[in-house]
Amino acid sequence: MPKPKLNLSLFDISSDKIIDFLRQDLRLQEIYYEILCHQMIEEAAKSRAMTITSAEIEAEIARFRHDKQLIAPTEWAIWLDEQLTTRQDFEANVQLRLLAKKLAHALFDSEVDRLFTENPAAFEQVLLYRIAVPYERLAQELFYRIEESEISFYEAARLYDVDEQRRLHCGYEGKRFRRDFNPEVARLIFDGNVSEGSIVGPIQSSDSTYDLLLVEQFTPAELSSVVQAELLTQKFQDWLDRQIRASLD
Repeated sequence: MPKPKLNLSLFDISSDKIIDFLRQDLRLQEIYYEILCHQMIEEAAKSRAMTITSAEIEAEIARFRHDKQLIAPTEWAIWLDEQLTTRQDFEANVQLRLLAKKLAHALFDSEVDRLFTENPAAFEQVLLYRIAVPYERLAQELFYRIEESEISFYEAARLYDVDEQRRLHCGYEGKRFRRDFNPEVARLIFDGNVSEGSIVGPIQSSDSTYDLLLVEQFTPAELSSVVQAELLTQKFQDWLDRQIRASLD
């Protein structure tokens, strides 16, 4: 449900009611997992003598307030109150996030560089539009109609795609790495002499749909800050999952 525009701090809801609601709404396991992750991060950072300074916390809070346009102290205080939190709790959250970031860099910076160096092709990217339909015959018919300019790719996506969000965005799928595709489709897109503006397909997907892909733009492999951050997040999350599983054995 959408959040109402209310100051919920005016309502008195007990902790027991909150826990009961999370349990009934099947979200308690998610909360347990997050708490375990926090514990793993704190323990791992402590064992490595990692700390976050007050200056680092203040700088991060200042950046956050600037981004949220919460410059005035009164605006900041009202926002905290609306979030049902305090400055101390917010500082604790910031400290944990900074600690997780510092730990992730310490554990996996060199591995991220190695992953890219060993297999740079996996980080080639393509900007795609996609049409997914339930029948191969329909996909083939749409391919010919688009090729004959009877209908544009974007209009066909808006009318026929099985996914509502893609229909609303005329088939926009976004940027995808080579490694996001199964090997056969990756070879077809990246190694099949496909030029920008070309349509690939029909291809049977793992979702049992038949897809047409419009290749909008290729991006060469590059270990950009965005790619590096994504890889670091993935490696760190995998590590947390392993730590939690190991603690249950």
